[in-house]
Amino acid sequence: MTLYKRLPWGTAKEWREWRRTNRRQYPIQWFFRETLYYAIAHRWRWWIADPWYWLKCRTWHRYNVVVCRSLPPTWNDRDRVLLHAAFQCLADFIEKEKPWEFSATQEAVAEAYDEVYDTAYGPVDTRRSCAWETIKQLYYWWEVRKGKYEKDEYDDAMLHRLIEVRHLMWT
Repeated sequence: MTLYKRLPWGTAKEWREWRRTNRRQYPIQWFFRETLYYAIAHRWRWWIADPWYWLKCRTWHRYNVVVCRSLPPTWNDRDRVLLHAAFQCLADFIEKEKPWEFSATQEAVAEAYDEVYDTAYGPVDTRRSCAWETIKQLYYWWEVRKGKYEKDEYDDAMLHRLIEVRHLMWT
């Protein structure tokens, strides 16, 4: 039994010719090696991997649930829940994802963004490195503040500052 060989490279015209001749000369091999193999490979994700991911996210890896550890497990007004949920997202981002900018100095962050943006996008955006200083300040403020349940005069201002820098919270 002879097996057809794959083309190592070729133009679009050569690939069309290769497919046409091998499909005619080796119909059974073509079915098993090309048609059936790719049908199973592409449906693996659709039938097994995606449903598994869906089940995992619905049961034990609830990525879209924010657990506010700083609130008591009793009734809380929505304004308080909103504040604590937003800052819990910030704390989870810093503590779980551990962005390198958080532990680096401001000069190192500015230098890293300078190298990236000067070559590809023009002048460096100094707002980005300054925003990391804001994120650090917000995180440290929250670490001191979170044990207190009474309303603080800075709550709304800090929430506004967090919303302004939310676009940087990704790794």
